[in-house]
Amino acid sequence: MVTIQGIGRLSQEPKMDYMPNGTARTVLNMALTSGFGDKKKTTWARAVCFGTAAEILNERVSKGQRLSFTAEFQEVQTYEKRDGGTGVSVELKILAFEFIEKSQGGNQEPEEF
Repeated sequence: MVTIQGIGRLSQEPKMDYMPNGTARTVLNMALTSGFGDKKKTTWARAVCFGTAAEILNERVSKGQRLSFTAEFQEVQTYEKRDGGTGVSVELKILAFEFIEKSQGGNQEPEEF
């Protein structure tokens, strides 16, 4: 199992559904940025979380918010970017997360789950 820790910015509102066994599942689309200036690089990630943590994320995060997380790599995909270059997208399974920004109407203190 390959795990990473990082901070991502949500590029869309979270999407939650329930699996056939009744377990909640939330999908987050995030931008993961590294470097700065001319060396700045963005990797797109589709992150999935299950159970009570999925319900909490669905209620507490929104597009544009940053989220600190620990996740397990699931899959890496490449795609053709608009400029003709090659981009990379990763799929992650969130194992733990921490709110690092105030959610609208939410708590200002960082919380870890």
